[in-house]
Amino acid sequence: MSTIRSILKNKKPMISVGTHQTVFEAAEKMAENDIGAVLVLDGAGRIAGIFTERDSLQKVTRRCLDPMATPVTAVMTQQVRYAKPDYTIEDCLQQMTERFFRHLPVLDDNQVLLGMVSISELVKALLKKKESIHAETDNFIIGSPRLARPVKIFRRQVHQ
Repeated sequence: MSTIRSILKNKKPMISVGTHQTVFEAAEKMAENDIGAVLVLDGAGRIAGIFTERDSLQKVTRRCLDPMATPVTAVMTQQVRYAKPDYTIEDCLQQMTERFFRHLPVLDDNQVLLGMVSISELVKALLKKKESIHAETDNFIIGSPRLARPVKIFRRQVHQ
């Protein structure tokens, strides 16, 4: 089974903001890095919350708040669910789908932040895994390329 650890290996460093920053600063970082969420970290590097595109729309724009004057802590999601690196991709996808969120921080057993995964990264990893399984199955059924050749010749003769 593929785990979250395998996805974290290939990721760029995680983008975060501090609890002292504004919504504008958080949104600017998200736009610069083409990401949909940033973790909000306290001075000790612990997760204080998460600020997402949905928070921006529902809690800032909809309420007509000034992003340059609104602290990110005033509108972030405070109850942050997280995964551990050994969780499976499927388990994380299920949790995210059932609870309607798209970003999941990853913490180790000591609560040290290792990174964050998005639902799109998990879906891509799952599709890649399934493609690999299909290729292995095809190789098992068809066999080596030498064995596949007579099958192709036979098909051509039948169709002529």
